Amino acid sequence: MEKAKTYAKKIIKHPLFSGSMIMIIGSNLTNVFAYIYHFLIGRMLGPSSYSELSSVIGILTIIFTTFTFLSTVIVKFVSAENSESGQIFLWFKKRVLSLGVVIFIAIILVSPFISGYLKVDIATVILIAPITLFAIIGVLYRSFIQGKMKFKEVAISSNIDIVVRLMVSVLAVYFGAKVFGAVFGIFAGVVVGVIYLSVKMRLFLKDIRKEKELKSLHTVLRYSLPVFVTSLSTNFVLSMDVIMVKHFFNPHDAGIYASLSTLGRVILYAAGPVGTVMFPLISKNHANGKKYLHFFFLSSMITAFICVSGIIGYAIFPKLAIQILFGSKYIEGAQYLVWFALFISLFTLTQLFISLFLSINKTKITYVSLLAVAVQFLGINLFHDTILQVIRVSTFASALLLIILVIYFLYTKTNEEKSN
Repeated sequence: MEKAKTYAKKIIKHPLFSGSMIMIIGSNLTNVFAYIYHFLIGRMLGPSSYSELSSVIGILTIIFTTFTFLSTVIVKFVSAENSESGQIFLWFKKRVLSLGVVIFIAIILVSPFISGYLKVDIATVILIAPITLFAIIGVLYRSFIQGKMKFKEVAISSNIDIVVRLMVSVLAVYFGAKVFGAVFGIFAGVVVGVIYLSVKMRLFLKDIRKEKELKSLHTVLRYSLPVFVTSLSTNFVLSMDVIMVKHFFNPHDAGIYASLSTLGRVILYAAGPVGTVMFPLISKNHANGKKYLHFFFLSSMITAFICVSGIIGYAIFPKLAIQILFGSKYIEGAQYLVWFALFISLFTLTQLFISLFLSINKTKITYVSLLAVAVQFLGINLFHDTILQVIRVSTFASALLLIILVIYFLYTKTNEEKSN
């Protein structure tokens, strides 16, 4: 009995467990507010207008998650060089802000095309530009704090963002701003979240005046390129389906699909914090020549448990899940929910493997994620007669990527054991 207590205390004090608990609790609180947002906005807008909002959110998701490559790179360098993390941050800040301005201008220029493709009002689409600019600043700040393993501050910033988004969006839609109002709420949340992060950053950087010049820009770019490609491709797999369904399907069916996507992502958002915590822990141990696979195996077990639980829950209570969040207008999507959960679960597992490879500098394998993008894009273009067809294409793309990543993991593990 005493041994069991000692073992339990050891697990609780384990940095992966404690960090994961903070991030899981914080993230799930964020998810509660996010789903209240979709619960209210989905009902206030109705399926047709909600499909417009979801397509805009799909674009934002691709942009936001594409720039998780910045997060991954910054966390990698900050966690590996803890004593000089402040100077490293200043080096990144100058370059990231310049990149943000360029992207802001680019989005403004392509807004008419996006508006026409998605059949969404141009004013709503233009809002994507300032949202993206502030979101990139938020990624910069949040990544530094995460690299310092201050997970509580990361969780708080996310909750501030979503609470402000919820309040502003509901008020704006209530007073007649419709889809534009819902998107403006996203902008307000991002801005307030950045303000909170900037206050916290002053505490970390109060004694830092000079940036540290990294050994070479080539070193950063060599690591950044595969991370960028990975972020872009894997998150295309997650969001491209919603955008393409909005293009190919009628507004009502696109709204039904959007509701499935929102519910399916519960699994991703519930399990995602595990990988977020795992990355800096493995990166730090790998940089110091210490063992790290135990972090990955524990993360895999937690992630798999969350995914399987989500699939079972949606298989047993699909109508209840849709009824609670979206109401009876969306109930016809119940027959597809378990299949969407399977797709998202496979996708979630691919993200864990990719995080592992990036944290130990195994970057070349990550380019294989482009194959999943190609399979999904071509597949949906060819097979989009029904919602189930689209889900099956995405499931196949995610499963194919996962199989390749698992094979590579086993291959590299076997080689490392032989060399040792």
